[in-house]
Order: sequence, then structure tokens, then C-alpha cells
Amino acid sequence: MLNTGQGTQTRRSYETPALRLLHLYFEAQVALHPDKPAVEFSDDIITYAELDAYANQIAHGLISRGVRPGDLVALYLNKSHRLYAAMLGILKAGAAYVPIDPRFPLERIRAILEDSAAKAFVTEHALFSAVDGAIDTAIVNLDRDHPAISRSPVTQPLLSRAIDPTDLCYVIYTSGSTGRPKGVMIEHRNAAAFVRTLKTVYKITPDDRVYQGFSTAFDASVEEIWAAFSLGGTLVVPTEEILRSPSDAAHFIDEQEITYFSTVPTMLAMIDRDLPTVRTLVLGGEACSAELVARWATPERRMLNTYGPTEATVVATWSECTPGQPVSIGFALPGYTTHVLDENLNPVAAGETGELYIGGAGVARGYMNLPELTAQRFIPNPTDASETLYRTFDHVQLSDTGELYFLGRLDDQIKIRGFRIELSEIEAVLLSHPAIKAAAVTVVNTRDLKELAAYVVTENGSETFDRNELAALMRERMPAYMLPQYLDVTDALPMMSSGKIDRNALPAPQKL
Repeated sequence: MLNTGQGTQTRRSYETPALRLLHLYFEAQVALHPDKPAVEFSDDIITYAELDAYANQIAHGLISRGVRPGDLVALYLNKSHRLYAAMLGILKAGAAYVPIDPRFPLERIRAILEDSAAKAFVTEHALFSAVDGAIDTAIVNLDRDHPAISRSPVTQPLLSRAIDPTDLCYVIYTSGSTGRPKGVMIEHRNAAAFVRTLKTVYKITPDDRVYQGFSTAFDASVEEIWAAFSLGGTLVVPTEEILRSPSDAAHFIDEQEITYFSTVPTMLAMIDRDLPTVRTLVLGGEACSAELVARWATPERRMLNTYGPTEATVVATWSECTPGQPVSIGFALPGYTTHVLDENLNPVAAGETGELYIGGAGVARGYMNLPELTAQRFIPNPTDASETLYRTFDHVQLSDTGELYFLGRLDDQIKIRGFRIELSEIEAVLLSHPAIKAAAVTVVNTRDLKELAAYVVTENGSETFDRNELAALMRERMPAYMLPQYLDVTDALPMMSSGKIDRNALPAPQKL
């Protein structure tokens, strides 16, 4: 248990349906279940009241360092109860959190900090050396600053102004086509719209024990964290060692009696044992196969197939999986809308295909510091200008019943093991090497897995550049999940009549 050394704070009254700020859902559960475990990690168990008190102390600490409503604060922590307390503390201070995965290379961290203009950088001693002296953002080290934080009040802080539902809640950076990550700005009202569906559609209860496997730098973590925090469940957090092994993860899920498990199809396919305690199984991030449904959907286990880009706040559509039935991405969540449009932005008829656009309360504000891209991807509804639609570039079919079937991408964005990747970002990094004058990246299937393959044309037409140097450049600029497993030097890249690279005509990769 966490000992804050302070008394219990005065509780507020909450009306759950009216909540429009993300952290208020957590505070409502603190009032209802103060002594219930909120987070279990390794041998540590922290209750809702304890986590709330610590989060309030962190909020006071941030405010004392100049953080104000509307600011952004970077979150750079390993998984433990402190990660969730810091996340809540940032929200309670009126700021938005910018999650940074501890595995991100330094150059990517710097790019995120520069673009977000984060007011503070919350970290811990175990990660401090990676950024000490390398960033300009003011650092809050939860270990070094613990004495001051522990003396802070455990009560709710008073803010310089009230937090508005249109204030930013978090900014998650995804792969960008320019060679730099782009920040998706999610407001409190967006997050609250999604969180409300966790009770009505996902049917989470206070008895659920929720597995928290995704990195907070990916929005699938929002589903896991708030599946517990918004409804009084317990967030059960595995160690990094467990996360690396599907077998160890399955054993952990069984041992910890996990009832709610959200994952990507690739991960689920590698689990070779039943998970008898799991009552709700949620898949997303990749296409779900009929074989997985046949194996995992049972009368005792509810299996959902979900779909949604970060720009629409985690998940926009859902379907209940039934063995023997075609796997769809289903229908819009409550509060969301879906529109299948043709090239002229006209709705397609039932049975036809088109591009999927998403509307409703979950649609993000846009991209951080990218007004032109925001205008391209977030457009007025052609039939109702009061609604903003997010253009997904996903190709879908609209069934006679209004159900949606995913057919593929209409651009060069792909997903591997749930990670969203812009192939053009990898190409931009490759082209920054002085020996490379042209580059293309594609996805190949090897050993039943999707992997990235890169093809480059060198300045003098021969393989004279230093491969180790190029590999080091890519590691400096991109996270591990974006690194190609294959690299081939070729005389030329196949082109389409439009002048674009014909990725479908690239040869099979030959070299690692």
C-alpha cells in the first residue's frame, strides 16, 4: 500500500452521466470505492483513495512549477502505480499529458518535446539518465522530488481557471509522413464520449480485473486504463518481461484472474492456451480472422472486434464476434457516426464500397501545429456543416444492414502488430542519409508475420554506403517497431504512371 502520510480528502458529489472531464470519472469512483484496489503491479497494491491522494500531490507539485490549465506535460515513466498517478495528476492540474514510451529513441523524444512545447517533463530516476542534459524542458523527477511532493496537500488543487471540456486531455504522437511524428490532440469531451461507451457497449463492471498491456504512448491504453478507472475496476499491470512473451502473458492473465483482456490479433494468435478467467476479449489494431473468432468466442466469453483511429479517440466502431459469421468492424459506437462516401463525398448505397469517414463526439481537435494537414483530414460533413468528419483513408463496404466491412487502406499507412506506421516516414528517414537518393518501404509476409522491407537507390548505383551507419541513423530517429527487417539496394524503383512508387511491383526482399 502507498503511504502518503496525509489524511483523507473531502469527497465531492458526482453525477456520472454529466461528467465531461476525463479525470472526474476516476474521482467519482474514489468517492464510491475509496478502499478498493485501483492498481496492482508486481507486489504493490494501491487503492482508489491512495492513488487519488498521490495524484493530487503530483498536481500540486506541477502547479508549483508553473503548470497551468491548457499546458502540456510530457509523461516519461515505466509502468507502476506512479505512471497512473502522474497521468491523473497532470489532468488534475488542468494540463494535458503527452505520453512518451521509455523505448523511444532520444531524437524522437526531442521531436515530440519541440513540437508540443511541453511545460514539464515527468520522469523517474531509472529513466532520468537518458534525458539528463539532453532536453530543455523542465524535468520533474518523482524520485528526486519525492520529499517536496510528499509534503504537498492530498486535497484537490485550486486552479487558476476552470477546466473546460474543450481543453486538451492528451496528445498522442503517431507516425507522420514527413519523417517526424505528428501529435493528435484529444479534448476532454472526446475522451469522455469514448469512456461512456465502456459501460454501455463494453459492459465493464466494478468486478472486472483489467489487463494493462499497451504502452501509454498508444491510445489503446486509454481503453484499458479507463475501463478500470471509470467504473471502479482494478487495473492489473504486467512487467515488461511478461509483456515480451505471449506465453508469459497468458500465464499472468490466468494467475491474476484477469477478466478483461484487450489485445491485437497477432498477439492473441500466439497464445497457445485457454484463458478461462477472461470474460471480455477485445481485439483491435489489425484485421481479425474468422479462425480467431472460432477459437476464442465462446458462450462464456464475449469477444468484440473494434476499429478506430487515434483521431477518433481510440475506437469508433464495434461488432460482437460469433463463430461461423463473417467478421466485420460493425457499427458506430453511441455518440459516434460513420459515413461511407465516394470520391465526390456522396454517400454510397448498401452493398457498395467507399471511404470511411467518422463523425461525432469522439473526433479529435486535429493535429498539433499542422493546420494544413488538419484541414485535409478533418472536414465539414457535406450534408451537415455543423459536424466535423475525420477522413480515415480506410476502404470499407457498407452492408444492407449498415454493417461495415474493412477492405484495406487507400494510402501508404499500415499497421503491424497494432502499431500504426506511415511508410513515408521511414522513407523520409532513409532519404536523409547522404548516400541514398531514392527509397521505398513496403510490407512483406514472412513466417506468418508482417515485416517491413526497405529498398534504396544509392547515389552511385552501387552498395558502397555503410549499412551499420544507416541502421544507427534509423535507430536514432525511429522506435523499434518502425525499423525495417530487410534492406535491399536496387538500381531503380518501380513507378506508376502517376509518378508514385509502385509498392506492389517491388521484388521480394533478399537481404537482411
